[in-house]
This record gives sequence, structure tokens and C-alpha cells, in this order.
Amino acid sequence: SQLGYLLGIASNTAGLTTRQEILALLPTDFPLSRFTPNLVLFSSEIGVAKPELAFFRRAVAQTQLDAQKSLFISDDALD
Repeated sequence: SQLGYLLGIASNTAGLTTRQEILALLPTDFPLSRFTPNLVLFSSEIGVAKPELAFFRRAVAQTQLDAQKSLFISDDALD
């Protein structure tokens, strides 16, 4: 991004089998292009869901940065 931030999506998508199926659920005006493509992570693709540590480790690994430089924001207190 212009500010030097990577923006991703980390979503639990149990029951949805393909990326196309998941993306089809988004509103047509959803700004997917604002997100770093390799940081759009779906639990159904990874094989593990939040709040499992393995999910977050995978997300951090995808950034190729230290975990200390990552921030996760959620609307779920359990995440």
C-alpha cells in the first residue's frame, strides 16, 4: 500500500469449499483489491480455524515479517 502497510483478511469459512464460493458471498462493491492477495486467508483452505495458533502463525508467515510487526483486529473476543 502507499503507506507501507499490508492489509489482509483472516476468516473462518467452515462449510465453504472453494475460494470462488467464498468470494461470491461478498457484496459486489467489496474492495477486495485493497487487500494483499496472499494475505486473504480462509480457514477452509488452510485446514485450521481461528482462534487456533496455527492459523495466526500461517497469517504471520504469509507477511514475511516478524510477528511483532503484525496487528490482528477482530470483532470476536475469542479470536
